Amino acid sequence: MFQKGLQTFAWKAEDADGDRLLYTVQFRREGETAWRDVRRGLSDPLFVWDTTSVADGRYLIRIRATDSPTNSAERVLTGERESDPFDVDNTPPQITLDTARQGATIRLTIRVRDSQSPVQKLEYAVAGGNWQVTYPVDGLADSLDERFEITLPADTDLARLVFRATDLLQNVSSIVGR
Repeated sequence: MFQKGLQTFAWKAEDADGDRLLYTVQFRREGETAWRDVRRGLSDPLFVWDTTSVADGRYLIRIRATDSPTNSAERVLTGERESDPFDVDNTPPQITLDTARQGATIRLTIRVRDSQSPVQKLEYAVAGGNWQVTYPVDGLADSLDERFEITLPADTDLARLVFRATDLLQNVSSIVGR
């Protein structure tokens, strides 16, 4: 199940003699060296992180396990493991629109740009009607910068035209035609 802004982490850890384990979840932005605690003292090997609390970027998570609850200080064991990098993107794509009237039509050129994750789709609706998917000029929505072209009848009321862009991590933005 996907819920925007939440990242779920699950792990498996074992202690050879069956001691109870406690976990610390830490994060760092890729390229940084300092780890920051997200949560200490977890007893379940599952954590859901609200990533809206950090800036967009690539991050790593580190899980540290310890059997300290059931051992004396000199017998405590710890272990840790880092995740692969993953993207945090809470910023919606930007949409720009240029119009050109050509006889009986209006030609719209729409640019959708995202700084973190690829553009997934662009849709438009006229006068509150159904959303219509449009495809990029290159045929595939798969990059951070996509260009779309739409031709409409010249009598289309641009003020009643709405564009909605979605990036890969489900950030959505919209603009009204002019």
